[in-house]
Amino acid sequence: MSELNNEVVGKLRVSIPNNLADVIMDSVIDPFLRKNPKASLELVQTDNEVNLHEQHFDVAIQPRLDPVQDSSLIYRLLFQSHWSLVASKEFIAHNYMPSTAKQLSALPAVGMTNNQSHQYINMKDEKVSLNYRFSVNNFRAVLSAVEKGLGYCIVPRNMIKKQLNEGRFIQIKDGIEIAPMALYLVYPSRTGQPAKTKAFVELMMAWADSMSIDKWRP
Repeated sequence: MSELNNEVVGKLRVSIPNNLADVIMDSVIDPFLRKNPKASLELVQTDNEVNLHEQHFDVAIQPRLDPVQDSSLIYRLLFQSHWSLVASKEFIAHNYMPSTAKQLSALPAVGMTNNQSHQYINMKDEKVSLNYRFSVNNFRAVLSAVEKGLGYCIVPRNMIKKQLNEGRFIQIKDGIEIAPMALYLVYPSRTGQPAKTKAFVELMMAWADSMSIDKWRP
């Protein structure tokens, strides 16, 4: 009866990419729980695509390179993230600035565990298979490994502005093509949508609208 009266109650189970919880803590998680004292929130961090029905999720936040397939769900674009190939100054000085696909593939990379979306990139119209020397399911650890000169990485541009501005990271740009990745908010049909889902969706869309870097929505 509470849901019919638009009262936000009960547990909301949400699948999100690894490391996103820290990013949305102040803008989404904290206000959702403060405004809705009868609701609880369970976040499951995973970089794998989930099945909402089979795995009992109310909402999923999913990065995608390919077009949306499941028309039975609502897919709302949060923003499109543009990625860069970067390395530390020390890494480039110790090795070299790659100018061909062969040179790039010979260098070690660091990156996210199970990152299937960027296993390959294009350099001057040649596909390059990334040679991962170190992988971990935490972006901060990836960036730390890059700073220590363990390898280069592919990372969302908005996560490395400070390192680029301070000259700690150098972009490898010559002939590099990296497909942008879209971040979608996914949930079942709006028909009969619980108040808790609507409240969370509204906060997520407001957060996306507040993003001033790499934001794109038609």
